[in-house]
Amino acid sequence: MKKFLMGICGLAMTGLFVCGLFTEVKAALPCTYDIINDANSQIAAATAAYEKAKAAEAEALAYFNSVKNDPAHSQLEYDMAA
Repeated sequence: MKKFLMGICGLAMTGLFVCGLFTEVKAALPCTYDIINDANSQIAAATAAYEKAKAAEAEALAYFNSVKNDPAHSQLEYDMAA
């Protein structure tokens, strides 16, 4: 009888071990939130800088086209606009 109870206890402990072995915990560390927030702020800053650069490029291209389409432009004005 003692051997039977020891066997049952052994099986129960093995089952608990196996169940605990395959349990996944999906909790984020607090520092992960800081990293994500920092990355999001960097993305926002880069997006704003990109939009500003696109606006500056469009402005420069418009100025270049206005100089290029002006028949009275000098070579210096053309070179500076280019």
